[in-house]
Amino acid sequence: MPDIVVVRDPAELAREVALRTARELELAIAERAWGFVALPGGSFARQIFEELIQLSLQWDKVEFFFIDECGVPPEHPASRFAAANLILLKNPRIGPHQLHRIEAEDHDLERAAVRYAEELPDEGFDVMLFELGHDGHIGSLFPGSPAFDETERLVMPLEVEQKPRRRITLTPAAIALARLAILYAHGRDKAAAVERALLGPLDPRGCPAQLVRDGLWLVERGAAPRTSC
Repeated sequence: MPDIVVVRDPAELAREVALRTARELELAIAERAWGFVALPGGSFARQIFEELIQLSLQWDKVEFFFIDECGVPPEHPASRFAAANLILLKNPRIGPHQLHRIEAEDHDLERAAVRYAEELPDEGFDVMLFELGHDGHIGSLFPGSPAFDETERLVMPLEVEQKPRRRITLTPAAIALARLAILYAHGRDKAAAVERALLGPLDPRGCPAQLVRDGLWLVERGAAPRTSC
């Protein structure tokens, strides 16, 4: 069953995502002196990053990865890396070497995906962060994605209908290895997607957010489903 927490507004949502992420990383650091987190893209991620860097944590013992990346240069506005690099490095205890970038600007996406896969933690991620899309997508896993046909690779290139079309993404197999997946949603326009993901028939290929149905769901009250979970 999913763990669902409804919060008051987007500001509280960003704080709660940051706090829950830091809490999971603290547990990992206590267990093995290191923590691994996979970061999301999207404009709201910036608010989460700003909250994260204010928290007291052994940030020099955290490795940052990305859920997916667009086929653009690292300084491009659509780059997942760009915002994280700009904000997280404000914290002096986080070094550039701790951000593991997906080099999706490479014309050979297959080669870039292999390079990124080699950097992933062997034990999987301690926490992965996902923002819910209107159609139930998470990261670059959209409904009907060919990634659902991949059973072995943890990273793969793909093309999506939305621009930028060329992407590299972690696969459902990588998500399955995570200790905790946190999905967040905000806005009344996401309520239908939240309800379908949590209460609809199980169909991850049609609603990719169901891949993390049993994770931690942090939902701003405007996006909360009317039906009790």
